[in-house]
Amino acid sequence: MDQSNGAEDRVKGLLEYWADWCRRGSGTHLGYPSQSVEGKMMAEGAVIRSPGRGGATVQDDELAELINGQYVLLNTDMPLWAQVIRAEYFGDGSQQLKAKKAGVGYGMYRVLLGKAVAWFVGRL
Repeated sequence: MDQSNGAEDRVKGLLEYWADWCRRGSGTHLGYPSQSVEGKMMAEGAVIRSPGRGGATVQDDELAELINGQYVLLNTDMPLWAQVIRAEYFGDGSQQLKAKKAGVGYGMYRVLLGKAVAWFVGRL
């Protein structure tokens, strides 16, 4: 197996993991939190204390949050690529249908998806 294909497969798996994390109600919606960490703490009644003193903390998924942060950067720099990532990992149906929903032709969709995945390969 080619190393680049292995890296792409790994990133695609990570993007699926991230999309599932977002769908599970992680408190984050496609790059932007719906609630601050402080807001989560207040809502959940969590208390933060100095290290070594115990106390509850808000549990988050660091890997999914890393991917989420990279998605925010992608959306800022290349919004069409981010739109295609959204369509691919959050949309239903075939890639042809996802391309239509993303507002691009199928051939362009595949090109943009490949570029966006390669962008993530370089950062994760």
